[in-house]
Amino acid sequence: VHDHIDTSGYKGHTFLGNLLVDMYGSCGNWEAAKALFDSMPKKDVISWNVIISAYAHKGQDREALELFWRMDVKPDCISFLVVLDVCANSTILEQGKRLHATAISHGLDSNTKVATALINMYGKCGLLGVALELFEKLEDKEVMAWTAMVAAYGYNGQGKAGLMVFHRMVMEGVEPDDILYICVLCLCSHAGLYKDGLEQYLSLQGDFGMVPTMEHFVCVADLLGRAGHTSQAQELLESMPFDADGTAWKLLLTNCKLHGDFGRAEIFGEKLLKASPQASATYVLLSHLYRE
Repeated sequence: VHDHIDTSGYKGHTFLGNLLVDMYGSCGNWEAAKALFDSMPKKDVISWNVIISAYAHKGQDREALELFWRMDVKPDCISFLVVLDVCANSTILEQGKRLHATAISHGLDSNTKVATALINMYGKCGLLGVALELFEKLEDKEVMAWTAMVAAYGYNGQGKAGLMVFHRMVMEGVEPDDILYICVLCLCSHAGLYKDGLEQYLSLQGDFGMVPTMEHFVCVADLLGRAGHTSQAQELLESMPFDADGTAWKLLLTNCKLHGDFGRAEIFGEKLLKASPQASATYVLLSHLYRE
């Protein structure tokens, strides 16, 4: 495709250049993406967003941020979403604060998506108060903003408070989505809110008519496993309308180790090997288990 574009006389076309950079980035060839980006005679904001995203998805955080600060065009919402996500996932607080100030200077901090990304970043970096302040300032709180705030409490070990935010959202008439419910179930699981988690799982179907996804089932299985109910967790995974993947069995195997249920751990270990036979981490986990 690239060669055809070159021979067709469209080599300097920004739109096509952006598509090619995105293609190389999506295929994991970020070096080719960067070489093509550097050769483009004219770059627009999409060009910059695509190359920054390529580095971000490759885990090249420093390079992604450096590219953002080198932008010679005005960044848009997408630009900020990409780099704020980098700062959130790698807890790079100082860069996140600098990006926040830059978003304010460009008048984008009040954009719902950017504000949500800021809430997520501050939450992951441990500044729960700042995240809450930004959340309360939002006039139009969409479900993704509520999700970010619930998750922020979860990151900081405040499960009960996160659950209260969720209940407040429901009271205000905002409809939860699949992602928010995954967040709520994970929050209950990690905070040890066993009964609350089961109530939310039932509410997902009974009150909101949602069909549970595999992620929902796995979250509930983890909730059961962490509470020591590994038998029920196994029954749930085996009865759900999906084939449990390696992640699901790995969670239950870890829960068995936590509660000293080594008999059932062997069962889960076999299921994990069948689901993820090529994953080296599987053998490491099992070797540690059998050593104990």
